Amino acid sequence: MLLPSVLETAPLLVVELVSEGSITTDYRRKRTEYANREIPEYWIIDVMNSKICVSYLLQNYFYVTMRGCICFSQKLELHGYV
Repeated sequence: MLLPSVLETAPLLVVELVSEGSITTDYRRKRTEYANREIPEYWIIDVMNSKICVSYLLQNYFYVTMRGCICFSQKLELHGYV
């Protein structure tokens, strides 16, 4: 959950790294929270499915995801994560 006292102004970009325990949170709950904070761009890096979803905030506080996600031809490996 975002704490309003942490940042006085919203960042221009938020990047989330999805894990097995955060799928619903990263793809749904945080998306709504970030829209309410008016963060213009939200990237979701999904290592398990080898894709990055890039979303942009519209004027009505709704994110639109770039047509299709950026997919990788092979699985990503991050030291200490996968």
